[in-house]
This record gives sequence, structure tokens and C-alpha cells, in this order.
Amino acid sequence: MSEREEKSTTESKKRYEFIEDIPGIGPATAEKLKELGFHTVESLATATVKELTQAGVGEKPAAKIITEARNTIAMSFVRADELMKMRQNVLRVSMGSKQLDELVGGGLESQTITEFYGEYGVGKSILCHQLAVNAQLPIEQGGLNGGALYVDTENTFRPEWIVRMSGPLGLDPETVGKNIIYSEAFNSDHQILILEKADKVIQENNIKLIIVDSLTGHFRSEYLGREMLAERQQKLNSHMHRLVRLARAFNAVAVVTNQVMSKPDAFFGSGVEAVGGHIVAHTCLHPNTLVQLADGTITKISSVHNPLTLTSLDLDGNLQSATGRCTGVWKTELPEILRIRAGFEIKASPNHRFFKLRELDVAEVQAKDLRAGEFLAYQRKIETKGVPQPLPVIELKQFYKLTPRGSELLKSALRTNKVTREHITRVSGLSKRTLRRVLNKQFPAEKKAFQRMSELSGLGNTLLDECVPHYSHKWRPLRIPSRLDDELAQVLGYVLGDGHLGERSLRIRDQRLPVLKAYKKIFAKIFGVNGTIAPIRGKRCYELTISSVEITSLFKGLLRDWKDIVPRSPRDCVASFIRGFVDAEGSVQDWLFIAQSDRSVLEILQMLLLRFGVKSTLARVKGSFLLRVAEGTSLANFKKEIGLTAPDKARKLAKAVAGKSRIGGDLIPIDRQILWDLAKSVGMKPSRFVRHRQATAMTRSSLARLVEQVKRSRGYKSANQDVVEKVGRLERLVNSPIGWERIRSISREKADVPVYDITVSPHANFLANGLLVHNSHTRIFLRRATGGPVRIARLVSSPYLPEGERIFKITEEGIKDIAEEDEVKRRR
Repeated sequence: MSEREEKSTTESKKRYEFIEDIPGIGPATAEKLKELGFHTVESLATATVKELTQAGVGEKPAAKIITEARNTIAMSFVRADELMKMRQNVLRVSMGSKQLDELVGGGLESQTITEFYGEYGVGKSILCHQLAVNAQLPIEQGGLNGGALYVDTENTFRPEWIVRMSGPLGLDPETVGKNIIYSEAFNSDHQILILEKADKVIQENNIKLIIVDSLTGHFRSEYLGREMLAERQQKLNSHMHRLVRLARAFNAVAVVTNQVMSKPDAFFGSGVEAVGGHIVAHTCLHPNTLVQLADGTITKISSVHNPLTLTSLDLDGNLQSATGRCTGVWKTELPEILRIRAGFEIKASPNHRFFKLRELDVAEVQAKDLRAGEFLAYQRKIETKGVPQPLPVIELKQFYKLTPRGSELLKSALRTNKVTREHITRVSGLSKRTLRRVLNKQFPAEKKAFQRMSELSGLGNTLLDECVPHYSHKWRPLRIPSRLDDELAQVLGYVLGDGHLGERSLRIRDQRLPVLKAYKKIFAKIFGVNGTIAPIRGKRCYELTISSVEITSLFKGLLRDWKDIVPRSPRDCVASFIRGFVDAEGSVQDWLFIAQSDRSVLEILQMLLLRFGVKSTLARVKGSFLLRVAEGTSLANFKKEIGLTAPDKARKLAKAVAGKSRIGGDLIPIDRQILWDLAKSVGMKPSRFVRHRQATAMTRSSLARLVEQVKRSRGYKSANQDVVEKVGRLERLVNSPIGWERIRSISREKADVPVYDITVSPHANFLANGLLVHNSHTRIFLRRATGGPVRIARLVSSPYLPEGERIFKITEEGIKDIAEEDEVKRRR
């Protein structure tokens, strides 16, 4: 017998049938656990330590009990490829309509919650009845080969529907009725208690479908007013989590129905939304949360809409960058929100899901379960191509003067047409004195003045042909670019950081004369103008002045729109913009600091830096905000990809990069014991590669060297499949663009503004304030078609399916696909 087979046999002997069989649970403890609703091994496997301590169990024994329970039902962490194989065992139940089944990828899945919501009379309860019957069909016929638990909160269950639906499916109505365990909930506390005590009923009756119809009815009627919102949402949250645990522990399909309420602020789409907010939908973020779109745009989550494409990661594949389409956006209110500070700062609901590393796999974790000191996933390097961005159109003043012949022609035509001097000045916009000088002394004037006089005199192009361009120190030709290029982006960055715009001029200051000389050359190259540099009296700095109404107007427009223009620009443009901003607002000691009074500017800059593999941390310091780049790898990337203009700052940056081993590197939070065991398994001396086994993280470069050494070792060639797979997972992690940021602090605060959630398909994740986050569960909105029994089902959100819409009908025999004649009637 092989080692793996022996291990499998040993594990199979550890399966526990009753909770009393688990080590650490005596008769007294078992009774207390049952009083709390833990009747089965599966329920303990999905419990938390805090819940078990209520039975008088200490934290450490509780953790051991949960571990034993999880081991016996194989709830350990698995690789993504193993998860794909496991998902082949996920059950699906048909809804009675091929159209509806197609909408959700072949039927409703087990181990997850599906929510149906809609107005009264759209068929939510009838659909639940149909599912309760269909669940009893054999698996090959679209059933679950099991029973159903039906929790009725609004007295909508009708046995006669079960009888009508059973016959056409070839099922015995009496047998079907016996396999539906019915429980009516009389209030919200009773409803919660039913699920808390349900695990034993589920196990004894082979329940494969759990229905709660409706989820929020009692909660909505019992918890009225905003002062009770927090308590209602907390209880609803706990209730939902209990349902999820039951579905996962027993591989069951969980279905809830939900009422709707009107949305007075809805201008487009449906004017209703599901009751319960995003406690039901799981996740939500503060409206100011910045989201990274695939085209480079950085925008607030409150501005995201279908069908925008967002940046995401393929967590089920090679852990590389990907994109996903926004398929739904929701807005709701919550009583509280968590502020998570992890270098990046984000405000999220307690249920919002982030990603952390467990052993060698990226796993989901809810915000409420996070702790300071843990590491969260973010996208270390964001890949966006960008395209050259058009600039605001600035009308240039062009000056001309008349030739002697043109002057005579104009004066003659004006006399012939008896045009008065007052009329000419009013139309041309010239003063009488200027008009006299233009006609008699070849004085220059704007082109538009000559165009108006040509129309007034009737000379047309004849007069314009006698106008010649005029240039002088005062009126010089300007070059205004039509697109943002690298050099203009650098100047824009500096002006944003420390520029001063007047009515007719632009000024920038710096203590370093070489910096201003460099920017003077850039202005001359871009616009064809020569600025002036002068020392400022009483201050140890210099000022560069660019006198031009047109250039000043251009920068006023750029400063207004830079948040839209710069992020969508090509990579080199973005790098130049950051260089200019850091030239103005940055300083270098052992680290790189960027100061700014406007937090929103630094938040966007923080996300732009990720395009170059530069991680930064944002903090408030003495009434201002500070962006700090301290990690050695990030400093090196900044020096290589962006750089600085000031020679002294550039020297300090090079010195800081040279000391990067002292400053620290790109950390990956892997338990070093795993690496120790891996090195040992291929015959290497672990102490040569893995030091400080108690440390919680290791640099990416060190891990890369370890992987290389392991693959070169003699023992690797003869290693078993488990070792080879571990090395492959480790290599995939090292080569991925996923970075890991340590949580500094987590605090709770009142949510004083509406919060938002979006659904991104197909990868079910997106970047929010730089961090990688998950999106919602499956929600289906039901509505009536115009008249008749036809209904429309719209897949509003799903972690793994694109949105879509299908039609079906309600008949005396239950849910059916619509026939061709039904479709003809509907369209009429």
C-alpha cells in the first residue's frame, strides 16, 4: 500500500457520526452545544470559536473541536485545480423551465444562496413550490434526490400546488408531501430559531433544498424606523450566515425570496429594490471608494455602471491580471461601516469580502473577520495601455496688419458704403484710436477684427489677402498641443503640485535653480515661449513665470480635468506626470515622501504608482496628508520607471535604493514552516534557505530563489506529486502581480452616506482603493410581462455568471417554458 493510500485510510477512520464522538466533547458539553443549535458534526464544522465559547468551551479547545469537525467532512483548503474538480460534485436543481435553468448556468447551485425578489404576485412563492417538488427528482432528471425544508414566514405555502406539480413529473403527491419538511415562522426570532435548530432535521431527512419564503417579511414589520436599523441588519446578517453554513455543510441549495420597496431616486431601470439592503447582498463600499477601470480610468464606485470594464484578477487560473464587465450596481444604507487602514485605506461593510493568503492559496475573508497585523491582497502592478488624450481647445490670438494697398482698398470701400467710424469700431471691437492706427500706420490687430471689417466693407477675401502675419515680443507665435504628451504631463504634474495661475500668467517656484531651468526648457520646447526666472525677495527660492493668456487658460482646463485625462494616458505620460508632481511636492530622506493638503489627489496618485510596481502608504500628518514610499522594491521601481528632475533628490533616491535590504522588500505572508518542510522533502538543508521559522512573511525575491533551488535539487526529480504541486503553487504565487499589505488598524464608525456594491463578471473581483475585493451572490429579479401568466426573470448579480434575462410562464401545473403562441400574444 502506498504512503498516500495509507494516509487516506487513516483519515477515513477519523470520521465522526455524532458530536459526542469528537475529542473534547463530553456529555455535558454536548448537551450545551445542542441547546445552542449544534446537533451535528457539520454544524460544528461551520461554527466559529466565539459561538462555541457560549457553551463553556475555552477558545483553544473550541478551535480544536472545529478543526476535528472540519477534517472529518473534508473542509481543508484546496488548490484551484482541485476546486474545479470538487465543483463537478456541486448539485443543481431545475426550476422547471429550460429558459430559467439556462439563465443560471443549468439550474440553481448547491452550497450557495440564490435570492428571488419582486413585487407581490410575480410568482416567487410558486417558484419555491416548484423547487420543493423538483428537488425530489433523480439527479439525472434535474433534481437533487433529496427532500426540502420549507420555512414559511407569510403563510404562502399551499399543499394543493404540490399536488398539481407532482403529477406531470410522474411523482406520487403523497410521497412528495412527506419529503417536504414544513415550518411556519411566527416572528423574526422564531424564524432565526428554526434555522439554528435545523441541522438535525436536515441530516435525518436528507434535505437538499432549504427555502425561506420570505426572508425579510418579519424583520421589516418588527424593526421599524432608522433607530432600529442597526439591530435589524445585525440579526438579518447572522440569519443569512446561518443559512450559508447549512447550505455548505450539507451540500444543499439555499433559496430565499424577498420583498421590494420603491426607489424614488431611480431615473432608469426598475423603480424598486430588494428589502434588506446589502446585508442580503453581502457587500458594499463607501461611495468615494476609487475603482480601477480597464482603460486606465480611476473613478468613484458611485459612478460605475453597466457595461464598464474593470481591472480584476483571474484567481481561478494563473493569478494574472484580467478584466471583467460591470453587470450590476446597487445603492443602499447601512448603520455602520468598517474603516480598514492597510497602507491603502478603505471603508467597507462588515460583510464585504477581501482576499488573504491561507497556506499557498488565495482565500476570501470577510471584513469583520480581519485583524490588525494580517495581510490583504492588492494588485502590485496594474497593467493599462492608455491612449493619447485630447486637450481642451484653446483659441490662439493671431495678429495681422494691412499692406498699404489693403489699407487703401478698405478706406475706399468704407467711404463708398458710407459706413461710419462708430459703426466700424462697434463691429470690429477696436477703439477709435486703434482703428485709426490700423488704417493709416499698419498697426497690428487680431485676425477676427479684419474678418469683421472685410464683411462690413464687402471686400471679403480680397481684403484678407492683403493681411500679413505680425510677430513681436508682445505678440509671438504659440504652439498649443492638441494631445497630452510626456513633457506636458510632467509640467502639469508640477503645476498641480506647486503652481500658481493668474489671469495672464503661470508661475512655479523651487529652491533649486536647475529644476526651474529644466522646466523653462520644457515650456520653450512645448509652447515656443521663453519664461523668465527671478529670485524671490526675502525668500531662498526662485520663480519661473510664463506670461501667456492662452497657456494659462490651457492649464486651468487641465487642472480641472486632470483626474479624467492623466489616468487614461499612455504609461510614459503617467510616469512623467508623477515625476513632475514629486518634483514639486516630494522629498527624499531614507524614504520618498509626497505631501499634499488634498487627500483625493494623493489617493489617485497612490493608484497611479501601482502601474509601476510602486507601493505607497497614505497617512494624515499635522493637518496635511503624506504619501510614503519606503519598501525597497518600490523605491527601486520608482527610480527606474519614473525618476526625479532635481540632481540632489535623485542622488538621495539612489542612496535609499542602495540601502533597500535595510528598508525591506516585497513581502508574501507564507508560513515559513511550510517552506521548511518543502525544502526538507527534497533533501535540502532548510536552515540555509529558511531562517526565523516563526516569521509571518518572506520577500518575493527570497521565495523566487527558494523555488529555483528546490527545482534544481536532486530530490525534486524523484519527489512525489504533492511536492511538485506545492512547488507549482508557490511559483505561481511568486510570479503573480498580487501584493500583500499588512493591516495597521480597523475601526468601526457610523455610516452617514449611502453605500454601493457592484457585480463584475466573470472573475467576481475588482480593485477598490488599490485592494482586491469580491462582489455579490446570485440575485434574480422577477416581474410581470404585460398581462397574462408570462413572467420575466432577470439575473441581476452573480459571482460567476453574466447578467441576462429569460421569460417563463405560470400554469396550473407550475413553472413552464412559454410556447410559441404565448410569445406571439405577449408581443401583441
